[in-house]
Amino acid sequence: MLEVIKAGPQTTVQDLGRFGVRHLGVCRAGAMDALALTVANRLAGNPAGAAALEIALPPACFRLLRGGMLALAGADCRATLDGEPVFPGWRTAFRAGQVLKLEAPRSGMRAYLAVDGGIAVPLLMESASTDLMAGFGGHLGRALRDGDRLPLEKRGRRVQAGRLAAAARQPDPRLRRPGIRVAVQTGPPALVGHPWQLTPRSNRMGYRLAGSALRMSEPAEMPSHGALPGLIQLPPDGQPSC
Repeated sequence: MLEVIKAGPQTTVQDLGRFGVRHLGVCRAGAMDALALTVANRLAGNPAGAAALEIALPPACFRLLRGGMLALAGADCRATLDGEPVFPGWRTAFRAGQVLKLEAPRSGMRAYLAVDGGIAVPLLMESASTDLMAGFGGHLGRALRDGDRLPLEKRGRRVQAGRLAAAARQPDPRLRRPGIRVAVQTGPPALVGHPWQLTPRSNRMGYRLAGSALRMSEPAEMPSHGALPGLIQLPPDGQPSC
């Protein structure tokens, strides 16, 4: 069992998401940083897609009610276990009753906490991920709250304790493969010619942008419908979403 002492602004149960259901109007949900989720799970001895906690913009605090192993990945949140440092990219043993605290991140936005065995929540469409807009999946279809208790799966296979290579913990976003050229096609100047701000209305379905409103050359509006990744939508207010 894992007890939530302080949930933080938005902590949810996530795995790698729901696949093959877009035609039903169901978004994939799942971890915003799939690599960090996978790293945390593998370090904890879990399958890559096991259910774990996605902790957005800590601080947050949890009490672990059984012993085992845990791992953190993603944002470096200066975590401590009963006051002792817990580093991202490490596998750490814990005892029943110990308290894990995460502070405001040094870098990044989301931290991922995996516990050996994984979080035990019902699967919906073959996924444990929380879909906040639809209100299903994860723990009661919502973000965690102070006082929530989450059951943990039985502990899985043991893996050697240790540390993830620094290069894997902090991937270099630059493309280094020789012989590969990346080209970016320029779009309409009104869209690409000035900066846009990411708004709090963004979610796992899409990012809402704010800036100088775009105007279409001819008035046109269509009923809301599903959109594929990479598509940019322009609502009547002229603020794009993608």
